[in-house]
Amino acid sequence: MKSMNRSLIILILLAGIEIYVWQGFKTILQDSSKLTKSIVTFTYFTFSILTLFSFFMASYKGNVMFDYTIFKVLFLICFMLLLSKLFFLVFLLLEDVTRLIRWVFSAVKTVSVEGNGISRLKFISMTGAVVGALPFAAMTYGIIKGAHDYKITRVPLKLKNLPDSFVGKTLVQISDLHTGSFWDKKAVFKGIQSVIDLKPDMVFFTGDLVNNKETELDEYKEIYSQIKAPLGVYSVLGNHDYGDYITWDLDKKTHEKLKAQNLKDLIQTQKEMGWDLLLNENREIKVGNDSLIVVGIENYGTGGFVQHGNMPEAMEGVDPKKNILLLSHDPSHWKFQVVEEYKMVDAMFSGHTHGAQFGIETEKFKWSPIQLRYKEWAGLYKHKEQQLYVNRGFGYLGYPGRFGIRPEITLLTLEKG
Repeated sequence: MKSMNRSLIILILLAGIEIYVWQGFKTILQDSSKLTKSIVTFTYFTFSILTLFSFFMASYKGNVMFDYTIFKVLFLICFMLLLSKLFFLVFLLLEDVTRLIRWVFSAVKTVSVEGNGISRLKFISMTGAVVGALPFAAMTYGIIKGAHDYKITRVPLKLKNLPDSFVGKTLVQISDLHTGSFWDKKAVFKGIQSVIDLKPDMVFFTGDLVNNKETELDEYKEIYSQIKAPLGVYSVLGNHDYGDYITWDLDKKTHEKLKAQNLKDLIQTQKEMGWDLLLNENREIKVGNDSLIVVGIENYGTGGFVQHGNMPEAMEGVDPKKNILLLSHDPSHWKFQVVEEYKMVDAMFSGHTHGAQFGIETEKFKWSPIQLRYKEWAGLYKHKEQQLYVNRGFGYLGYPGRFGIRPEITLLTLEKG
């Protein structure tokens, strides 16, 4: 019942937006031909109905709807159109508020732009329509070009008391593959080949291998298996890897059983791929007579996401005098626990944020809306002698593209610091 009520509320809200924005389109079309008006009207309301349907289904049916490609595509198109309409709506609201204020002061008049006789309302509506088209164009570009525009970020990682045998060793970090979201297998394979071609000494994968299901790996585990490194390929689980975001079965016991089996299958598949999945565990990595420690913790952090991490268990038997590298999916774990309770950890590696898959990055400036939630959201951070690297993610979730925040492959070179 709650799900149905919520769906109806969403439906009513969206219907209101569609009707309100249509008033702006009517203003733009007032001098158009009858044929043009008919075509635009039919197109607008066709997509309005589809938008209401797709959002209702997403709210009522949840992730089950997204098991079907046709619904994924439909929801994406409708979401992009809705976002554009919301930009348009801001302009319409500004005009209506202005008109209301003038009406209150008995000063409502039709004002024309000098020289061409266009009414202020029509001018505002046309401006809003143009501005509203920009996010749709940007998101389209982000799908076509940005989704697989992989960037190799080269980072020197200075570690105090690093043994000579490890100086110059390289490690590649990738994160957040979200395999079930991929729509261009050829492009993804090219990106994974870039990882392979770097020939790193170690590879760290910091979680969210899938969106929900182990079966997402069926067409990709062969190429993932080709990621090799002489000192090992180490991975951890992210919040999406536990299968918490879909309904496996309406019966609670069966649901839990299927979800547990899915996680078991995911763990087994990573073993078959040759990845050393660390489930609150650690490994001593040796080069000659020297060694360092790689620690992997299950998902743990703030923000209401699933927490299975156990640092005391993960750190069991670790020599605190050695260099310790921690894999932890959620970067909020760093400030939440690591910098206060585990000062012996030299560097932590995370993902999770995706950089919101949208933002602005230059050599001197970095911004994304995700920073409103995560202070550490992309790149290298330091706190006294501890460091955190947050990978921007290899894949994407929800919106199948990226704009401004490119998918990342990080190549870190160990140095004495």
